[in-house]
Amino acid sequence: MNFSNFRFLVIFSNFIFVTVLYFIDYTFIAEYFKLFEVYILLLFSLLVYFNIRYFGFFHIMVFFHGTFLLFVLGKVPSDLFDLASIQEFYSLVNVNFQIVTIIEALLISMLSLLTINLFSFVFIPKKLKKLNSNSLYITLGKRIMLFSFPLIFIKLYIEYKFIMSVGYVAYYAGAATNIHYPFILISISHMIFSFGYFIFLAGVPELKKFKLYSYIFLFIMLVDALKGSRGVLVLPILFYFWYLGNFYKINIKKYVKRFIIFTIVLISLSQFYAQYRLDSSKSYDYDKILSFLTDQGRSISLISLYIENKRSMPETRLGYIFEPLIFPFIYINNRNLLSHGQNIDTVTLRENLNHRLTYYLNENYYLSGGGLGSSYIAEAYEFGYLGIIFFSILLSYLISLLYKYSNQRIMIFFSFYIVTHIFTIGRAEYFINMWTILKYIILYSIFIFIVKMLINKESKECIKVSLTH
Repeated sequence: MNFSNFRFLVIFSNFIFVTVLYFIDYTFIAEYFKLFEVYILLLFSLLVYFNIRYFGFFHIMVFFHGTFLLFVLGKVPSDLFDLASIQEFYSLVNVNFQIVTIIEALLISMLSLLTINLFSFVFIPKKLKKLNSNSLYITLGKRIMLFSFPLIFIKLYIEYKFIMSVGYVAYYAGAATNIHYPFILISISHMIFSFGYFIFLAGVPELKKFKLYSYIFLFIMLVDALKGSRGVLVLPILFYFWYLGNFYKINIKKYVKRFIIFTIVLISLSQFYAQYRLDSSKSYDYDKILSFLTDQGRSISLISLYIENKRSMPETRLGYIFEPLIFPFIYINNRNLLSHGQNIDTVTLRENLNHRLTYYLNENYYLSGGGLGSSYIAEAYEFGYLGIIFFSILLSYLISLLYKYSNQRIMIFFSFYIVTHIFTIGRAEYFINMWTILKYIILYSIFIFIVKMLINKESKECIKVSLTH
């Protein structure tokens, strides 16, 4: 039996086994829960091995498994070794989940992961299609970045001063809408700077230029992360390694070592920013590094909260999973109501799991700016077992489009948002928020129009030169 057949047999047989467990009485599993956790971790390790061997270390599927462990299964090893209980959840509500709820949450999570693995080896190519370098994209991208660099520094300085005056909680609760910028270019400088970087990436620059301007981009993200948002820094670094490993011929062993070092540093920085956001005195408890996996693995608690409350929550018209797709229409028609942070209007107008579940469980916590976040698994589970299977298959197919159409510049332009969303999908919505995508589509369309004008101008000048000689 060759490796491909062995891999399929292992994944498919475990898919059947987990499906059988899903439909039986969970009290049986509860009696052997520690053994069940060992099975989950061993199965997950085997899936990671399959993906690294087939796709390579820097493939998006390997990163996806890493963040899946972090966000969805993070509490499993902690519970297995009695470092923290997977049944306990202390946040906006204090809950001690029934063991059968945790088992159900873990089973649907593993069903999703196994389904994705079954179809990822069918749909997703090993490598990106080659795309030639484009000097015009690279040059214009660099100029846009350098133009907006001082503007974004001014913007971040204004925001940081504002946070120091009102506090982090107030800032993330919606007080940021009260910030006044000297002129509009400063207020949109972050978007302009990011747009320049995305254009630069779409040009597929040489390795040295990619590193240099990525370091500039990461430096801005580092400064931005001082406002307290960890993902602002962590996700771009992960994307940097993904782009590096997929677009350039590099020494894999060398960069794997660097990635491991970066991961250790990121864990430390992530915990630092978590403490920094909660405590303006900037004190830092280094013991929190030890609880990193448990702290990040809260999606299993969110899924469990949804399982326990879904029958008593108001029904949605389309489903939580589709809300990001229709949000632009909701926002355009209700901009005045949705521009003032989290309020009752937001809950009413948006069929968003994060907003609805947080408000349902703790109204005051939600209105003060708090939130549980979301998870594609919980959103898909609104449609039951078949919803988990269908949306997991669809996810494999959607990921494959990134690789199949990687020879299109517009795909590379949007790759930052696509890739980082896949990284965080375990604790985020299934679909990307289309409001952000729509804004960048408009900017990209304007850019393409300008590029065509420049190309036409160059062509006309070349014709004139040829006629005069």
